Amino acid sequence: MLIKKNIFKLWHVLSGKTARAVLFYRLSNWFYNNKLKLLSHFFWRLNVTLHSVEISPMAKIGKDLKIAHSVGIVIGAGTSVGKNLSIYQNVTIGSKIDRNGKAQYPIIGDNVTLYPGCVVIGNITIGDDAVVAPNAVVIKDVPSKTVAMGIPAIIKSL
Repeated sequence: MLIKKNIFKLWHVLSGKTARAVLFYRLSNWFYNNKLKLLSHFFWRLNVTLHSVEISPMAKIGKDLKIAHSVGIVIGAGTSVGKNLSIYQNVTIGSKIDRNGKAQYPIIGDNVTLYPGCVVIGNITIGDDAVVAPNAVVIKDVPSKTVAMGIPAIIKSL
């Protein structure tokens, strides 16, 4: 019975598009961290091609990444994310170039939800248990247990 349960779990992972997208990111990240750049690039490119998900192998993402719909997700190289991130379609987490030409990326805490179409850009921090509303453009810090909404995003209490 245990074998049957494990086969079902494996089938679920391999047949689900969003689960495969997370798996391909994890593989790409593992290969990158173990100096196997060619394999890292292969899984990154496979993720982009098959799932329309572009998560840099250099991004640091904690456990339990949940992707609801895997189309159009972009997570940049220097991004750092805590555990339990929930992310929806067409979300961009990216850099802003400072005056010295250096890319600055966001830091995202634990238990954060990023709804469809939102953009998180630059050297900012999104606190634990925060929510970024659909189509919000976040260019400044978001404290813990708040909601960022609008263009540019304003902060509201949960």
